Amino acid sequence: MACNERGPVQYYVDNLSENIKRGHRQKLKNGIWPQKAPLGYLNDKITKNIYVDPIKSSLVRKAFEAYATGDFTFAQVRRKINDLGLTGYRDGLLSISNYQYLLKNPFYHGLIRYSGEFYEGKHEPIISKKLFDDVQDVMTRKSKPKTKELKSYTYRGLLHCGECGCFITTETQKGHNYLRCTKRKGPCSQKYVREEVITSQIQTELKKYSLSDAVADWLIAETEKDKTENDKLLKNQTDKVNIGVSEIDAKLDKLMTAYLENALTLPEYQETKNILVTKKHTLSDKLASLERISTIRFEPVINFLNDCKQAGIVAESNDPAKIRSFFQKVGSNPLVRDRTLAYAPRPPFAFVPEIYQNAKQNAGRATGGVWGGMSPCPQSVVCDDTIPLTETDFSFLRRGRDLNPRGACAPAAFRERCLRPLSHLSRKPCCL
Repeated sequence: MACNERGPVQYYVDNLSENIKRGHRQKLKNGIWPQKAPLGYLNDKITKNIYVDPIKSSLVRKAFEAYATGDFTFAQVRRKINDLGLTGYRDGLLSISNYQYLLKNPFYHGLIRYSGEFYEGKHEPIISKKLFDDVQDVMTRKSKPKTKELKSYTYRGLLHCGECGCFITTETQKGHNYLRCTKRKGPCSQKYVREEVITSQIQTELKKYSLSDAVADWLIAETEKDKTENDKLLKNQTDKVNIGVSEIDAKLDKLMTAYLENALTLPEYQETKNILVTKKHTLSDKLASLERISTIRFEPVINFLNDCKQAGIVAESNDPAKIRSFFQKVGSNPLVRDRTLAYAPRPPFAFVPEIYQNAKQNAGRATGGVWGGMSPCPQSVVCDDTIPLTETDFSFLRRGRDLNPRGACAPAAFRERCLRPLSHLSRKPCCL
């Protein structure tokens, strides 16, 4: 009897649970937070939405701004913000774990994370997406905060020993900084080296990746031209995709009308609808892909060329922090062995010295500059003591370590579909 009585109760509970979950999914689809408002927001009992807490929201923002500076630990942020009056739901003091969760919650910049999925929220953000990303970068960058007792040596945590692989540490003796191996893995024969020596070597290396303003500006202008042409093509493709989406929406409306008028059975309606929805989803993915291409295809090239303009300026500067920061952008896995710096250049910086070297080796046998229908090389870019090179002389420059490898039988037209600024630079370097 007890089992029979329990059956309807269990069915009611299961049904109620499913209805609640269905309501939550619908709210999330509409961009509405379905539960109690996070710290810094309040629930509106009438509209069932949430709104910004005018008092606590400013303190939440201060917590993000303080941690984004990188000067505070979680404990220090907790003490600082708690002293300003930020409390929990029942006016209790927030713990360190509360701040860790708060600073990792994307809800505060407008994105809802629920059960591992993300939804675009319609609530008012408290912070910007950039501030949130800065906070995440600080969390990732420092597993342990720097204490006041540690000296801010330029190359702390950057270099490794080329013999044993241990970290290179820095110590001050007689007013000079010396770099040496920590030798934590055992005996190592490497000797100390002055910090100024390593800095000089880094400056020499950075100069290898420098492009003159005239060369870089011309390449950037060419990239901008390509970007303009590419944007026109993308717009045409985007318009076609949008037309396709509109046509599918119209078909879905007609399909629903036909079903309501009993012109279609339920299985026929569902089968046709699934096909149309799948096609619409495919077109939506294509549209999102086109939008990403328009923003990420040319910006890295332009940023790289601007970095090449700055390489020589940074190399000539006396700011160790700038030199280290730019070197980290250019090289990876830096080692010191026999008082000499070694590293692996990051792409695409690795190709800049190669272009210069090939240009010098082949300048003597060139007979004239041929630009193959491209924009003419500006007179201000032509280097002194360099004979303009023919296109044929530089047809081999991108072989071997090409960003777009191709076999011997690959179509000849594929060469023209490389990133044009880089192919301009390698194929017609009369301006290097």
